[in-house]
Amino acid sequence: MADRIDRRVLVGVTAVLDATVAAVLGTLIFFSVEALWHLLLLAVVSGISISIRAPARSALTLDLVGRDQLIKATAANFAALQFVAIIAPLSAGQVISAFDISWAYVMVAVSGGLALLSLVGMRGVSRPTGRAGPPLKEMVEGAKYVFRAPTIRTLILLAIVAEIFAWSHETMLPVMAEVELGVGASGLGYILSAAGAGALVTTIAISSLKEVGRKGVFALIGLSSFGGFLILFALSPWLPLSLIFITLAYSGAMAYETMLGALLQTVVPDSMRGRVLSFQTATWGLTGVAGFHTGAIAAAIGAPIAIAIGGAVVLANAIRIAPTFWRLDERAVEQLLTALKSDDESVRSASAEALGKIGGPAVEPLIASLKHVFWDVRAAAAMALGSTGDERAVDPLVRALKDPELPVRTEVKQALERLGRPS
Repeated sequence: MADRIDRRVLVGVTAVLDATVAAVLGTLIFFSVEALWHLLLLAVVSGISISIRAPARSALTLDLVGRDQLIKATAANFAALQFVAIIAPLSAGQVISAFDISWAYVMVAVSGGLALLSLVGMRGVSRPTGRAGPPLKEMVEGAKYVFRAPTIRTLILLAIVAEIFAWSHETMLPVMAEVELGVGASGLGYILSAAGAGALVTTIAISSLKEVGRKGVFALIGLSSFGGFLILFALSPWLPLSLIFITLAYSGAMAYETMLGALLQTVVPDSMRGRVLSFQTATWGLTGVAGFHTGAIAAAIGAPIAIAIGGAVVLANAIRIAPTFWRLDERAVEQLLTALKSDDESVRSASAEALGKIGGPAVEPLIASLKHVFWDVRAAAAMALGSTGDERAVDPLVRALKDPELPVRTEVKQALERLGRPS
């Protein structure tokens, strides 16, 4: 949907949907008529809302700020979410103490209305280009792109491993506080607050950076820190030490999550962004499922070992992919050039768009592709060069005006026009 419909509309509609779910649930509780089927139905509606809102909101971030400011904006977005995660439980607790839980849901409904108002004044946001293809066909195209583009595939698989093995520790935190550390509910509150503080400080720090080079390396360091400090947290027998380790673990987690989100949007063409981000959103649902295997391990050999195993898997995976991430930007260009030669026209077009967005590092390889033996690859290379805005592309494109194939010459003329050099 995020590639077909105005993303502001999607975010606004889901905000209304979330507010409605909260209002209905609050009303049911207030009149003491809630039933299990009510909760299950509202949970399904809420899940659908999240699956639509999350990719649309992420894609809208890039629409608003552009690629140059994407990392700052992504970090600021995570910082806002962490701030809400700290404030909302405190506010809800006060409301529940003063009134009852139904009014907490009223508060959630009101916040959804306020979110909708913030979208009303949003101006100057580009809309996704409309696509005439059937939704199912476009969904299949998105899946093919994700699994055929090695960089995107690597990033999505990385997210899957992290969700299954690292974030599953959240289900074990009450056990760690009550059984292993012996600090009860108040200690659990300290652990959650320390985790939130680590995440908040890191996202604010990233949002204040002028430039972040080597995004792949930054993500790798964050992921390694997440896994490593989770292991230390799991093995810590002392609350103050546990608080330090969980703070550092969540600090690394937010560094990794911020860079992952930015990388996915940086190397993906605009026409595919919504669908690729939907795959990322789908990985978030794996955290709840992972609680089953984490719980089974904890029941057999203890919660600390269950958390430590998850952290060790993530750390080992980070070490495994280190050579790939160390030169991720270069590999992205190489892999997109490979995709440029695909037999699938939609894959070639998407790859050309992504290479054009990358710009500088992709120019020379694209110029070389203007001499490729297959005309459709030459045409895709010309399309990409026209989007780079790089003067180095002009002379090779002028020479390519003599290409024997009409579709190539047509793409070359359009590319020169986009570069301000009409033929």
